[in-house]
Amino acid sequence: MQLPANTLIEERYEIISCLGEGGMGQVYLATEISLRRKVALKFLHNWLAADSDSQNRFYREAEILSRLEHPNIDSA
Repeated sequence: MQLPANTLIEERYEIISCLGEGGMGQVYLATEISLRRKVALKFLHNWLAADSDSQNRFYREAEILSRLEHPNIDSA
């Protein structure tokens, strides 16, 4: 099930739209409210969120992506 636009996540992010869905979960375009910047939020499917191997893979992916540097990636 996709999150509708304007959904608040932990009173920190506001969903704008769904960017895509894949085998592990869904990715959304959102606004980080306090910094007024666009971010991508990825959520694991419920059946994977309870699995420790899937959680580890998710965190490894996040760690690797956090190291990316490119002129078109805003890391502010």
